Amino acid sequence: YKHRASKSLLEWFKRHRRSLLIGAGGVGFCYLLYRTIQAHNAKILLQEEERKVHAALRHEAEERTEAQLQCHFENIQLISDSTTLPSVLLQLKSRLFGMVDLSGLTEKLTFARDDPKVISPHEKLQLWQRLKILSFTRTMGALWSLTLLNLFVRVQLNILGRHLYIDTARYLSTSNEGIYILQDLARHLSKSCQQKYLACADFLHYRGLDSLIRDIQKATDNVLQSVSLKEPCTLLGLREIFNRICANFENCKMDWSHYVLPDDDCLRTDIATTAAITDTTQVPVADLIPDIDDAKLDQLMVETKAVLCSREFEEVLAVSYEAVFDGVMEEFYSIFDGASSVPLAKLLPPVAAVGTFLLEHPRNNRFVGIIRSHPRVQPFCALVYSSVSGNQGI
Repeated sequence: YKHRASKSLLEWFKRHRRSLLIGAGGVGFCYLLYRTIQAHNAKILLQEEERKVHAALRHEAEERTEAQLQCHFENIQLISDSTTLPSVLLQLKSRLFGMVDLSGLTEKLTFARDDPKVISPHEKLQLWQRLKILSFTRTMGALWSLTLLNLFVRVQLNILGRHLYIDTARYLSTSNEGIYILQDLARHLSKSCQQKYLACADFLHYRGLDSLIRDIQKATDNVLQSVSLKEPCTLLGLREIFNRICANFENCKMDWSHYVLPDDDCLRTDIATTAAITDTTQVPVADLIPDIDDAKLDQLMVETKAVLCSREFEEVLAVSYEAVFDGVMEEFYSIFDGASSVPLAKLLPPVAAVGTFLLEHPRNNRFVGIIRSHPRVQPFCALVYSSVSGNQGI
């Protein structure tokens, strides 16, 4: 019986051998496919886990970098108010008050009041007319120079800060040896190049103020030439006089960059000379001129001029001026003291005195604080700081 069963099974196997082999192959193929899919899924899961880990690390690095950038950016803004502005504002004030000197006119008018025979009525009238023009010129000059210089220094420091941060980050990523980092950084943005670039902040009071005051005085002359000193002037009327001078000045002014940046052909001489005159603690001029990275300095200057000529700078400068001007008008409230109007001649001393408040040390200068806290200034500085190096604008 067993022999017969074995024979039958063997015959059945022979009859179905082809089908059995195909079936076994199919089962083997399915098993292999299953294992392949399982391995592929495991690989995908592993890659997904790695991707998540890398994404988390990248996000953490980005947050850390963003925090470092924010800290660096905030430090730059503090440097602007605590270091750079104090060093140039006092020089600007001295230069402006030297150019628009009222002391000689006031002395002559004082002598004429004490002794009417000292000068003729016509000469006295000419002195008053001159005092009227120069008083408004001084205040408008202080208004525009403070606002322009404040924003220019912020543009400078943010452009320079961006370059330094990028250079430092670039070489930190390629070297773990601090000495090599410093050597590479010096080759790309040398200390003398930084000093020479920052010395541009001195250009306004060194040369640019001549053009600025000339244009402002021309605008003031156009507006006030026909305004009588005896004419009653209200607070609103005084604001209107300033606004008319401002509008006249904006119609005849040059590009803002002309007042704060030297021309290309005199760049090296102007800045080097200014640095020597205004900062005796820095490297001597003879050490600044040789070995300077001209290409890097040119790049900084091109970027700075592009910002100064941009629509964004024009808008921020305008709103900053308006904010400072509103603060200036508050200084005149007490003068009227309930009176509806005051003769224009009586307003000349307080008008001229405003320039003193405008150009005080930043620590005691509320107008510097007005610019710093303006809602448009910080975003503008952030835009300058974050702009890609080499862009011809922001």
